[in-house]
Amino acid sequence: IKDNGPGIPANIITNVFEREFTSGKVGGSGLGLFQARKAIEWCGGKISISSIENEGTTVDFTLELERTPSWNIDQLLVKEGMRVIVADDDPSILSIWRQKLSEIESKINYLEFSTISSVEEYIVKNPQVDNCLFILDQYAGENSQSITGLQLIEKYQLGEISILSTSEFDDQEIQSKIKQNKARMIPKPLLSLVNIDLIS
Repeated sequence: IKDNGPGIPANIITNVFEREFTSGKVGGSGLGLFQARKAIEWCGGKISISSIENEGTTVDFTLELERTPSWNIDQLLVKEGMRVIVADDDPSILSIWRQKLSEIESKINYLEFSTISSVEEYIVKNPQVDNCLFILDQYAGENSQSITGLQLIEKYQLGEISILSTSEFDDQEIQSKIKQNKARMIPKPLLSLVNIDLIS
């Protein structure tokens, strides 16, 4: 990306990617280029900047071609007889899950909750979860003091039998925790694209 603006003085160009470093911009927070660098490096890319005063600035960055993340789901395999436990406080999302599972409803045990804490109560009463699939929203019907979907996954070690269905899918911390817990994730905007197949 290249411009033909006033350029960046040579004595400060090495500082432009530092957190809270700002120069020449009224009200600047010094976070823009810092966050850009962090985001690009987190994706496995690189960024650099060069500038000539009174001629312009060039920003070079490279990103790897997109790979499907290990947590991503486009096909969901559900075993016959499995308990499928969905928690979401959005009635339209619950409706999508009901519709998606309707063809195999007679072959599974489908349970629906509107809060994560209700799922936790269910787990306490029914601790055998070896034949379960948990599909959890991150903040289903909860306040800041309540347990989140990820906290429930971590607390009860549900990683391999859990899917986080969330709008916060691009949050780096959430993605990292999903990977650490060997869970999977469905971005809510892509929920309609997920295919469900029954296996015996």
